[in-house]
Parts: sequence; C-alpha cells; structure tokens
Amino acid sequence: MKKLLDSYGARVLAFLLCCLFAMTAIACAAGFAYVYYEPGMDADSPRNFAGSELADNYAREQLWYVFSPMYHRNEYLSQTSPGDAADESEDVLYFPDPDSGFSCVIRDGKGKIVEDTRIDGSQKIDVGVYEMYGYSAEAYINLPVGRNTELYGYVTLYDLLYNGRNLFLPVGLAAGLLTLLLFIFLMAAAGRTPEGVKLGGFHRWPLELYLGGLVMIAVFFAWIIAEIGYRSVMRELLLYGTALTVGILGIGVAVLLGCMTLAARFRGGKWWRNTVVFFCLTWGWRIVKWCWSILRRICGGAWKGAVSLARAIPLTWKAILAYGGFVLLNFILAINGIWNGEGWFVLLFLIDAAALLAVIWVAMQLKKLQAAGRAMAAGDLSYAVDTKRMLPVLREHAENLSAVSLGMTKAVNERMKSERFKTELITNVSHDLKTPLTSIVSYVDLLKSCSIEDPQAREYIDVLDRQSQRLKKLTTDLVDASKASSGVLNVNMETVDLAELVRQSSGEFAERFALAQLESVLNLPEGEWVIRADGRLLWRVLDNLLTNVVKYALPGTRVYMDLSRQEGKTILSLKNISREALNIPAEELMERFVRGDASRSTDGSGLGLSIARSLMELMGGQLRLTLDGDLFKAELIFP
Repeated sequence: MKKLLDSYGARVLAFLLCCLFAMTAIACAAGFAYVYYEPGMDADSPRNFAGSELADNYAREQLWYVFSPMYHRNEYLSQTSPGDAADESEDVLYFPDPDSGFSCVIRDGKGKIVEDTRIDGSQKIDVGVYEMYGYSAEAYINLPVGRNTELYGYVTLYDLLYNGRNLFLPVGLAAGLLTLLLFIFLMAAAGRTPEGVKLGGFHRWPLELYLGGLVMIAVFFAWIIAEIGYRSVMRELLLYGTALTVGILGIGVAVLLGCMTLAARFRGGKWWRNTVVFFCLTWGWRIVKWCWSILRRICGGAWKGAVSLARAIPLTWKAILAYGGFVLLNFILAINGIWNGEGWFVLLFLIDAAALLAVIWVAMQLKKLQAAGRAMAAGDLSYAVDTKRMLPVLREHAENLSAVSLGMTKAVNERMKSERFKTELITNVSHDLKTPLTSIVSYVDLLKSCSIEDPQAREYIDVLDRQSQRLKKLTTDLVDASKASSGVLNVNMETVDLAELVRQSSGEFAERFALAQLESVLNLPEGEWVIRADGRLLWRVLDNLLTNVVKYALPGTRVYMDLSRQEGKTILSLKNISREALNIPAEELMERFVRGDASRSTDGSGLGLSIARSLMELMGGQLRLTLDGDLFKAELIFP
C-alpha cells in the first residue's frame, strides 16, 4: 500500500478514475431523481412520452413561441398612443411548421378553431389547455418524429431515461462508493514521495492564488453548462450532452485538485507560510519594524543628542540656568499678581514652596554621597550608595563611587591572590629543588666512603642520575614556562594534520599506557583534519597532557581522545578518570607549581598544564579544563 501511495502513476490513474466514477454517479443520481419524480417511470409503466414531464416542458416552450408575437405586439402598444399604431385590432400568432414535429390547435374565446396544424399520426401531449390573451391552445406530437427536429432530442432523452430506470440506483451507488474510495486514496497520497512528504509543483504555489484559479476554472465550466447547454435547448442532444459533460468534468477536476492541494499542504505542516496573506503580513511586519527602527534611531539620536548636550553643560552652569529660570518665573508671576489680583501671588507661593522642597531633596542626596565618601575613606569598600530617586547628575556620581569601591575591592583581591601565589611559588620551588639536591649531596657523601666497584655504589650512581635528571627537567620547565608566558618563543605557524599527530602521539605513549594499565581509545574521523599551528609546540602540548594522564589516571581505566568540529572550531578533547580526588578548581590546576596530588609524591614540576596553556595561546588556540567528579577533561581548541 505504501508503494501505491508513493507512486506517481497510481495517483494519476486514481485521479482519472475518480473523475470518471464521479461523473457516472452524478449522471445516475440525476436520472434516478427524474425517474423517482416522474409518475410514468414505474417498473410496469408503458412507454408514454406524451404524458411525461419532458413533453410537458417542450410543449409549454413551443406554445410560448405561438403567442410570442402577440406578447411583443401588446408590449409595443402599451408604449405608444392609441392613434399612432396601425392595425391595433389585429391579433398576430405564430404557427409552427408541421415538419418541426410539433403541432397545435388554436381556438378563440368562443371556442372556434383559428388554426389546426395537426397531421396524420399526431398524438396529443398531456399539457392541458394553454390559455393566453383570450385564446386557448392544445399541443400535439407529429408521429413519427423526424431526426432533424428539435423534438427528437427530447424523445431520445426520454427513451434513455426510460430504458435505464432500473439501473440508475445500483450503478450510481457503486460509482459513488468507488469515487469515495478513490478520493480517500488521493487525499492520503497527496504530497507523498518515496523520500517522505515533499511538496512540489502546484503544491508550492500560493494557496489563495491557486484556489482562486480553480474557482475561476469552475465558474468558466459552469458558464459552459449554462450558456451552451441552455441555448441548445435540446435542438442538438450531442451538443447539450457534450456541454454538460465537459462542464461537470471541469468543475469536478477543479474541486478535486483543490482538495488534494489542501491535503498535501496540511500534511507538510505550516501550510500558512505559502499563502499570500502570510507573505503580506510578513513583509508588512518587516516594513513596520524597519520604519520603527528608523523612527527610533531618529528619536533616539535626538534624545541622545539632548542628553549629551545636557551632560556637556558643567554642573555650575546647570545650577545657574536652573536658578535663572526660577528667578524669571518668580518675576513673571509677581508682575501678573500686581496686575491681575491675588490669585497669582498664591501660585507664586506654591512654586516657591516646591522649589524649597526640591532644594531640601537635593541636599539629602548630597548627604548620601557625603556619607558614602566618608565610609570609603574609612576603609569600608563594600559600602553601596542607594541611587533610588536621585537626580541623573548625582546618580552618575554615586555610581562612580560604587565603581571605585568595586574596583578597589577587586584590586585588593588580585593583590592578595598574587601574594598567595608568590608564597606558594617560593615554597614549591624550594621543596622541588631541595629534594633532588639533598639526595645528590647525601649520595655523594656515601660514594666517598665506598669503592667505586662496589654494587652499592652503582645504585647510588643511579639515584644521582635520576635526581639530577629531575633537577634538570625542573630547571628546563622553569625556563620554558618563563619563555611561554613572556611570549619570547619563536612560533612557526604551518599546516598540521591534527588527526595524524594524535595517532602518532598515541603510538609514542602506547608502552607507557600499558605500564600504567591504561587503554587508549581514539575517536578520529576519516580523512585529514588540517589546522594552522606550530608542530613542535603542539607536540610539546600533547606530550605534557599525555604525561599527566600517565601520572595521575586511575589504573584499569580508558583514555579517550576525540576530534570534532563545533561552530567553526576544531576541538581535540582528552578524557580520563583521576586516581586522586580532584578537590581544586579546574582553573587553579593550570597555575604554576600546582599538581594533581597534594602530597607531591610523583615526579614533576607542576608546570605542565601552565606551559601547555601558554603554548596554545601563542598559537592562537585555547586550553580548557573541565572537572566533573573524578572525570578530568582537557580540550584543545583551534580556530
């Protein structure tokens, strides 16, 4: 079933069959309705065209033609004066040609036959007596009916309805059921493709324009039915049937296409986006936002200009201008009070009282600023000034005082942190230098007291070699850390395949990982991962990180090295589980002489991560550490 729903050919076939069965159902419904309301269409009723509704309609139409000249004559006489028209008493009738298949008997008001066009074999139509303008008429059919007569179409249609009167209901129900099933299939298949729901073709047209075009097509085909079908009036049955068929088919196709596009758009979701209304609203909103942004820029620029101008005026001149305005207002109110009565003096008193309150309010704000300055001078750097309901000028001064307080607090904290690190630096360097030097001195004294061929002396020499190498590494790390932090190292930026470098690093450390009972897991994508870096410095960074992993990772765990791209950056991440609890912040681990083990029982200077961070910064990259419980994660980020 899914293949049928996704098949374009199946949908085309279903569309054509749906139109065909729909037309069949409509035709059967119309025929059944006529048979149901026509008394002479029972199963046992004999054929009787003369007594049918079709014959009745045909007869009334032809009798109207008989009396139409008299109707037009009376209309003409009603619009002219009695003496202007000739032959006013003459009655004019139209008598049909007997070859037309229709004949009639016309009698005057006294029952006298005025005209009789019947021929042999004429059969009376059960239309009754048609009376008009004092005349009466009876309608007849001239048998046999000629093929070239207008009546032949009515007779043929009657025979068609009469012969199929027992088939309209079952055939119509079957065609209607098939039409419904095919319609459901088309609605389910609309917009579907083997790759999923994908709107294409006319489903991407603006919905209102597409539906409007379908409505215009339906109106056009309705006009075909009304104009061509009505004007033929059974003169040519083929023309009438063709017009009716084409009209119904066109309307049905328009309705079906409209339903299919609605089903496809609803299935695709957000159907309103492909509408003219949404397009107009979207662009209207964009225009409104654009106009608003321009207006806000203009108003904002004017306001900022006014604010900048007000701020540019010195405080002294602001006070002078305010006082000058106050004096001018007092002068104007005093003059008006002298000339116009005491009411102006009352207003002058109220304004002077308001000015006094304003001065008191400003004095209270100045008192707050004075208290803040006094507190900060006394060393209370955490003092905060309440800037609620302050004048803008005084609020800006209060914010500056608060900023000074925060800046001083931050500077003091940084100074204390620097002093603490200096103390730790001296302590750590002293400890790291003292241990190998003490060992070297002690074992030199021991060597002095024993023969050089003694096996014990050989052990002493090994210890001296190990401690001297440790001391050499410490001094080398100190020099490298100093050069990296000061930026005096030469950086040769070149193209480096980071994925290949990671594979080489993992291979170099494979033996050391095995001795430390660690398993290396590489998640490297296929192909080259090219970056711009100094290969020598980048190797030193990887060497420091992997050395830390060997020293501090928990035995029996895995070391993950992942390579990815995020937001235009290449990121190499190394993750391992720490052997010791990490109870210090990640940022502090990158400080100098800080180790992962607080006991400092392992070899190392505590400079590895600090050197790695400095080298990454020299290459334009970044080293980021993340601690999550015992999970240690280092990320090398390259632009």
